Amino acid sequence: NAGGELNKAYCYFKNIDGKIIDEFTVINSN
Repeated sequence: NAGGELNKAYCYFKNIDGKIIDEFTVINSN
C-alpha cells in the first residue's frame, strides 16, 4: 500500500511546512 504510506508522510510533512508539502502532493497526485 504505497499510496497509504505516502498519505501518512504528507500529513507529517504538512505539520512541518504545509506550503512545501502542498506542492509536493500536487506533483505526486499527477
